[in-house]
Amino acid sequence: MQSFSTFRRRAGRVRATMRLMVGRHGGFWKLLRHSLVRVRELGPASACQVMIARLRWHIPAPQAASHEIALDRLPSGRTGIMIHVFYIDLWDEIEAYLRNVPFPYTLLISVVHESDQQYLLDRVKGMTSASRVVVKKVENRGRDIAPFLVSFREEILGLDYICHIHTKKSLFTGSDQKEWRRHLFDALLGSRERVHSILCHLEQDGRLGILYPETFHAIPYWGHGWLSNKVIGAALAQRLSIPINIHGYVDYPAGSMFWARTSALSSLFSLGLKFEDFPDEAGQKDGTLQHAIERLFVLQAIASGYRYAVILDGIEYRTSSSPGRGSEGYFRHWAPFGSAFDTKSKDARLISFDVFDTLVLRPFLTPDGARRHLEARVYRLFGLGDFCSVRREAEIEAVRLNGGNDATIEDIYKQFGGLIKDDQLAAKLCALEVQSEEDMLKARPAVVAALRRAVGGDARVIGVSDMYLPGRAIEKILSGLGVAPLAHLYVSSETHWRKDRGAAWTEIARVEGVTPAKWLHVGDNEHSDIQLPQEFGLPHPVPVLRPSALLDLVPSLRGLDATVESLSWLEDLCIGLVANRFALLADTKPEKLCGGCLLDDPVDLGYTVYGPVVFAFLAWMSSMVIDDGIRNLLFLSREGHLLTKAFDLFAEYIPELGNVRREYFLASRLGCQIACIERPADLEKLFGGRFKGDFETLVRARLGEALGDVVLQDLSQTLKKVHVELPAVKREVCVTVSKVYERIQAHARGARGAYQEYWSSLHLQGASAVVDVGFNETIQKLLMELTKERLHGYYFATTEKANEYSSRGVFAKGYYGNALNERDTDNVMLRYNLLLESVLTAPSGQFQGFVKASGGALSPVYRADGISQREFHVLDQCHSGILAYIKDVLEVVGVDVLHGGIKPQSMEEGLRRVATGEWSLGSLRQFLYVEDDYTGIGEINVADYYSLS
Repeated sequence: MQSFSTFRRRAGRVRATMRLMVGRHGGFWKLLRHSLVRVRELGPASACQVMIARLRWHIPAPQAASHEIALDRLPSGRTGIMIHVFYIDLWDEIEAYLRNVPFPYTLLISVVHESDQQYLLDRVKGMTSASRVVVKKVENRGRDIAPFLVSFREEILGLDYICHIHTKKSLFTGSDQKEWRRHLFDALLGSRERVHSILCHLEQDGRLGILYPETFHAIPYWGHGWLSNKVIGAALAQRLSIPINIHGYVDYPAGSMFWARTSALSSLFSLGLKFEDFPDEAGQKDGTLQHAIERLFVLQAIASGYRYAVILDGIEYRTSSSPGRGSEGYFRHWAPFGSAFDTKSKDARLISFDVFDTLVLRPFLTPDGARRHLEARVYRLFGLGDFCSVRREAEIEAVRLNGGNDATIEDIYKQFGGLIKDDQLAAKLCALEVQSEEDMLKARPAVVAALRRAVGGDARVIGVSDMYLPGRAIEKILSGLGVAPLAHLYVSSETHWRKDRGAAWTEIARVEGVTPAKWLHVGDNEHSDIQLPQEFGLPHPVPVLRPSALLDLVPSLRGLDATVESLSWLEDLCIGLVANRFALLADTKPEKLCGGCLLDDPVDLGYTVYGPVVFAFLAWMSSMVIDDGIRNLLFLSREGHLLTKAFDLFAEYIPELGNVRREYFLASRLGCQIACIERPADLEKLFGGRFKGDFETLVRARLGEALGDVVLQDLSQTLKKVHVELPAVKREVCVTVSKVYERIQAHARGARGAYQEYWSSLHLQGASAVVDVGFNETIQKLLMELTKERLHGYYFATTEKANEYSSRGVFAKGYYGNALNERDTDNVMLRYNLLLESVLTAPSGQFQGFVKASGGALSPVYRADGISQREFHVLDQCHSGILAYIKDVLEVVGVDVLHGGIKPQSMEEGLRRVATGEWSLGSLRQFLYVEDDYTGIGEINVADYYSLS
């Protein structure tokens, strides 16, 4: 029934979505024609991925009900449209759009020529829908932004809602950008229904502050960075008390056209800007006050307590967490890095590569995270505190003494020694920082391979880096990573030519004797590696997305670093490694990040989703084991198959764990319960909980195959097939089974003896603890009954039943949740535990007990292999990804892992996104199974259970 209801729900969603798409494209045949065009553009596979993503995303939002309101209903708020008309020849086009406004409004127009002012005053006389018209001549400064904030400040603040548009041509790009302009006009004023829809949303959602069109497809993703506007933007943000990350991406109306609630932008008007604050018009492409303000509209709305929405087509709106920021165009149309590089580099005489985040990757998400880890090491090794602030002060002073140019690391630590009054210690710290960089950096395979091909070609290949490390140190790092030797490496701390200030482009061109048109650059920074080279005349560089940018840019990855401001250095590292993995995916298979996130490679799934989950648990457990004085860890089958291997990695890097004994311990609820049967009343424990199925299936599920045969051997076929539901007929079941209690008792006695012999063979000394996923600690309790020993427990999560153990002098601790209410649906681990259990399994079936071989040795008995065992080669690859992730973390931090600090929520976010369908498993869905014979369900496909994509 559950699968049928799931099918019916999905079918309903598909029907609703198809009706929406057919209506949007003007009928079925037009939709079909559109689809065929997409197939030709993208190819069948990519087109299908895009359309599937759209089926998932483009379900009408609840607020779409507002479209049922009659078009003649007037908005209660005062509405206005402000238009900056620089190109008067576009007025006819604008006037046609204004006819789509189905209610009275105030029309505010700015022009830069007196003749245009009089012309428009005559033209607007026949516009009956405009209840008030104001046309002002303004200075030719600040383009459309200055008239909006300065000339019409009072008029706009007197309104409730404002639409802002302008006669966009952007001729500095080389041509009239009419397609971009119409994209914006269509989204904001494209029809009466569209305008009415927008106003309905503003009226009905009092928290909605600004709506704007999704970024035009031709706008590159890096256009959502701060670029040359960092200094001006940071200064404005400080005046407005708006927190910004000038190194990240920002949601904003690219083209500065939008609908807004005026109260959401009131602080911008309160700045009291004047026309003279804006630069003289000189065809600037970026780096002006108006460009910075354009990027602040959404941030100001948020700071004022409002949310924002991106207009898809006038009917649907994406929430504020999912604007594409130009990324969909990048991932949909961009070829894998190697192909793009080979195409662009054919005619180049000079090819330059940025180094950090391009040729090599740090494992940390941010440079600050790496620096804070170094601070922790410095304190552990030398007892010196406040390392980061002292080093920062030393670098500022070294740069000052160097005339404002980049200082070398030797110059920095020379000043460092003076600040701490210990030159010898400063020299040791300098060597430690250089060695740390060498140890942590990894090659970026696709980019390094492209460099190798370039070195073997006709072009001269160089490196360019804005960096404090000396060239010799960088070359040593590159050589150690197998990077092909560069003809020359230009480092700003040695040349005093920085890319982000422009000097590198002019000076290197002069020294290398190359014209900009024949120089191809490869780099990751939106400003210094992409924007500035183009302004200097280089062809469009080959962009490389740095890992941290992916988490800011791609909607499906956004928010993994949501708490970046408060991340510990260890969390910074853990998330950074995940980001690096996605960066490698973007380099080779960018289509997997288009319209979502497709994790159909088991190694990638293990690394990015399960690796952080398992690592954080074991890092916590390692610290607990040391503090609790545990000498023996029993990793319960079958989850222990992977957990034992993972913990072995921790023991390699943490000396205190070297003396902790680790055992993959054979145990299951079924095997332990059978061995614990000592009296007839114990049968009731076997038949607790829920079950639905026939009697034979129940007996074999609760007693195992061997004991099941004993119980069933004298029963009729009719009785075996009787339908049973627990707990309704628990008493009757127990009565029936108790008739052969002597046989059961004999079997249990043998099972108990074998288990006790197994336990004794381990010769455990000192305190012991079991390790398992959780959640009710049943096996821990049963093992204590069997062995008469105290056993502690470490679990991914525990329920309230864990509190029962404290009275016995033992503990049962959970990392992702401790003593939880079983009905707590907010806990990710408790709610989606089957996703974890389906992967943390073993190549053998469920353990059922022991039998004695002919020589007297104990031999384990397993249930017949299920789907997970038959397909274990896939899960084993997933395990490889998990272990690779854990090893990558430990290689960087070693014993410091005990002191880094991790918030559980930050490590289980990937698991939550898989569980909620934000990340898709693709073909891996068919390999994720758990066995639930205990309730009679049998094998469960976890993807179907959670309705995963």
